[in-house]
Amino acid sequence: MLLLLIQLGGDLYGLDVMDVIEVIPRIEARPVPQAPEYVVGLISYRGTVVPLIDLKLLMMKEPCVPWLSTRIIVTEYDTAEEGAGEGDTSGKSKMTLAILGERVTETVLVERSELKSSGIELSEQSYLGQIAMREKRIVQILRLAHILPPELKEMLSRAARSR
Repeated sequence: MLLLLIQLGGDLYGLDVMDVIEVIPRIEARPVPQAPEYVVGLISYRGTVVPLIDLKLLMMKEPCVPWLSTRIIVTEYDTAEEGAGEGDTSGKSKMTLAILGERVTETVLVERSELKSSGIELSEQSYLGQIAMREKRIVQILRLAHILPPELKEMLSRAARSR
């Protein structure tokens, strides 16, 4: 598994590159009035308006530091409606979503056999996956499908339905 490394504060996380469309430099976002604090705003990505989420603000209640290596990770989010059955694609729609992360500068190849349990499962942090060791540092995998809070999932689903 190839992981895109993201540093948030002093912690290192990995995002499966299969969830990533592109990594782009940080750009100005148009604010969205009355949106949750972690919604930085809207950006234009290849002619499409895309919501930008501050990953560190969402996870750690602190905004990303604007390092030169702070990047925007463009991803695709599945806005499957709640209650849609397995194999039912009628309620599914893909939406482009951008995530702001610090020190997004490298990838690392991790064999699945190297992945270990973190030893703790927090129901409210189901986005935190297994861990791998890299150069004496813990890299925790982020589960993109589980990282968004319910209020944001609902906003994205409404936007997808109105397209």
